[in-house]
Amino acid sequence: MFRFTLRCLFILSSAVFMAPSAWGQGQTIGFEETFALAKDRQAAIAQLIPGTADFYYYSCLQKQHEGRLEEVPALLRTWIERHGRTARVEEIENRQALLSFAKDPSGTYDFLIRRLGLEFNHERKLPGARPDLPTTLDNALVSTAALTQRALKKYGNTLKGFRDSALRDLASTRLSPVLLRALLSRLRRPDIPNLAQLVIRDLEAKRSRGFGSLAIHGKLLLDQLDECARLRPRLLDDADFLSAYLIRLRPSDDADGRDPAVRKAYLERLEAFTDRLSPAQNSLKAHVLHHRLKFDLSRGEVDQERFLKYLRLPRNTRWMRRERLRNRKPGDALVDASASFPTRLGPIGNDENLIRACFTQIFATADNFEPFTRFVRRDYLRRLFAETKILAGVGDKERWYSMLDDPTYYEA
Repeated sequence: MFRFTLRCLFILSSAVFMAPSAWGQGQTIGFEETFALAKDRQAAIAQLIPGTADFYYYSCLQKQHEGRLEEVPALLRTWIERHGRTARVEEIENRQALLSFAKDPSGTYDFLIRRLGLEFNHERKLPGARPDLPTTLDNALVSTAALTQRALKKYGNTLKGFRDSALRDLASTRLSPVLLRALLSRLRRPDIPNLAQLVIRDLEAKRSRGFGSLAIHGKLLLDQLDECARLRPRLLDDADFLSAYLIRLRPSDDADGRDPAVRKAYLERLEAFTDRLSPAQNSLKAHVLHHRLKFDLSRGEVDQERFLKYLRLPRNTRWMRRERLRNRKPGDALVDASASFPTRLGPIGNDENLIRACFTQIFATADNFEPFTRFVRRDYLRRLFAETKILAGVGDKERWYSMLDDPTYYEA
């Protein structure tokens, strides 16, 4: 029986395991012939340079020929460390496994199973036999809750045991702060029903790094951002939150921003949003109102109430009343005309021309300038009011000239 088994193994393996030895076919025969015909093969090996691949190959081969199989593994390890795993290495490994069968048959079988990729998954089929296995799965073992607990127990306080497809169901459970942050950090789309509530829970946790620290924050939809602001009003003073919100207010990429209707609708969305903000965001408020007033002027119209909102915002300019700056309440921030925001609208810069243009259009039909004296210096208003009336050629010119500091300023 032993001889028959061994003979079968050699026949089965010869085609697979001995194939690498064909490397020399069709090539000039060199040391291989010298080694094969040598009376003293050890002396032949001594001609090779120690440490080369040929040296290791023939040294292993000679030890196998002599039956010194126990010395081969150490030599093989050194060979692989220096030259890597090659076809000749595998040839020696195959020979070693087959030659070791007499002493270690189970080791040879294990080697053959691994090397040949053998699997023994077949089951005997008996006609008419009744299965003694259950026909339904035990729900206590395969329910979502059971699988969730098993994964959490196996991988500790992480979500490594869950695929992304499981995150939606996991989000509906009560997670610890650590697991909640792990879940939010893995979300790629804002399609979780209670996402806004989860984001706020995470922001209120002790070790939260604030809004914008997770990628999903920048992907929240507008209604989700509104819900976040409702649950946590202080977000309306958070620069990262404001940036995310402003980006969501932009026109869609397929809309033409040069279309007056598209631009007007966009400016109306921006103004409605900034009206909700505290005085700490005066720079953003002014930024939006500035561009809305520019748009209104381009359409030949100026809304006086909107213009007053713009003038009311405190800033260091030559036309603003000093009293307005001195009487500012805490938190009533000065407007930074150089500030930029993710609105795709430029910074305010020097708005003197805009101010004069708005006043000129309003003063052309106004009876006085009193509504603006709360925020703008009276002397600035008086001169600009008179200039507008004189240039428009309306009203009592003598009265207008008397309002100028230098009546000869407009003499022909």
